[in-house]
Amino acid sequence: MSGASFDEIRELYWFDKEIKQILLDGILNAEHHLKFIAAYRFAEISQNEKYGYLNIGNYDHEKLNYDWKLISKLSQILSSNCKYNNNTIYHNIHTHNDVPIWVLVDFFDFGTLRAFIRDLPHSVQNKIAVDCIGFIQDNVPGFDSAFPVEIMNSFIKNIHETRNICAHNKHLLKFECRSDVTYCRGRD
Repeated sequence: MSGASFDEIRELYWFDKEIKQILLDGILNAEHHLKFIAAYRFAEISQNEKYGYLNIGNYDHEKLNYDWKLISKLSQILSSNCKYNNNTIYHNIHTHNDVPIWVLVDFFDFGTLRAFIRDLPHSVQNKIAVDCIGFIQDNVPGFDSAFPVEIMNSFIKNIHETRNICAHNKHLLKFECRSDVTYCRGRD
């Protein structure tokens, strides 16, 4: 920043910080909503199946390599939390011999959530995308279009990257998301 004063640099720093806080707040709200939509839709396909999220048959068979990594990650979440009696995983394992998906999603980081949704069968991803439309309409004025799965997954990837920029205090200004699927609003 040739020729910039210390005050200008400081103001740019505070501006970047404030924008990241606002974005992170919105992203955390969307993440919470997305976790519970995904859990609800997954529960529909694995009704009454204990630990159904550890069953590879509940995921997209074309993503088998990803599925194994996801199942391993979910198993790690369970095993690392089952020994501490101050959380819901411990309670559900020791009381019900099962941890429902809506309990487990609370322990997902955004990357795990993204992988979970990406690995679900296309029909389930489509239901999640449809469920997201109401949330988007409530938070994006003028949104009135469809939300295809490919666009949803692209958005989730971009939100994940932006979340990490904000959460880890990296520079947001001039950051460009890597996912290149573009949302095009319907023509009027």
